[in-house]
Amino acid sequence: MKLVRAIYPYRKSRSDELDLDIGDVIEILHVVDENWLRGRQNSEVGIFPVSYVKTVEVPEFTPGCERMSLATANFAGQENGDLDLSKGELVVIESNIDTHWVKGRCGERCGICPLSFLHVFSHDVLQNDSIPLNNHVAAATDTGNPIMKTCDDNIPMPCF
Repeated sequence: MKLVRAIYPYRKSRSDELDLDIGDVIEILHVVDENWLRGRQNSEVGIFPVSYVKTVEVPEFTPGCERMSLATANFAGQENGDLDLSKGELVVIESNIDTHWVKGRCGERCGICPLSFLHVFSHDVLQNDSIPLNNHVAAATDTGNPIMKTCDDNIPMPCF
């Protein structure tokens, strides 16, 4: 999966472009040319300038057993064990609690959060590592090695 984060705001001038706000995360669908990328942000698809984004390192996860998602809004948990979210964070979903809540991890933090605050990436998008991003996309500097751990003392998680 190739993801980028907007580092500058961009306002579209044509209907086939995407508006970007600082911090937005966009799935790359393909490279148009050395100056433009085509991507998906939520349900919108369009092109945007490559110089307005930087790459995002996707945390390791187990496809088939875990799902990758993006926090679409801030969530401040009210209960012990809730996973606080900040808009734009990548969240690895480990399991479903029920139809409205999931168990997940974000960096070193683990807990449960509402599914309605997450955009879950499709399996097809996750398999697409073949998109070559050129050197014009700045490497992310705010991501380190992903920390992998289980939330419940190594209790096995059910697969999806």
